[in-house]
Amino acid sequence: MTVDSALDDRLAALPADTLGEGVDSTLTGTDAGYRVVIADRTLDLERRAGPDGSTHWITTLRVDGETVGKFGPDASTDALLDRCRRVLSSDATYTVCCDGRPESLR
Repeated sequence: MTVDSALDDRLAALPADTLGEGVDSTLTGTDAGYRVVIADRTLDLERRAGPDGSTHWITTLRVDGETVGKFGPDASTDALLDRCRRVLSSDATYTVCCDGRPESLR
């Protein structure tokens, strides 16, 4: 993956900017993009090729190792960051089964 230091910096600051100072988080690079981890959830941000050579981002939210939701594609880093803010600040209490019915995580 091509390193984008400006995006690295923005993603690293995102949890504290969204949830407040003192939130414990980690940002790591992956083969496909980035992983943002806070105490109760993980965001996997996957870079994919879009039309005409553009980049699109898919965001996967995981709680307790289970996929809770997938979001996107987002066609810009600003849209990706906005989506991450919404996902970080929202409750993540259910997942959707293959038949569309919500199931409690625990």
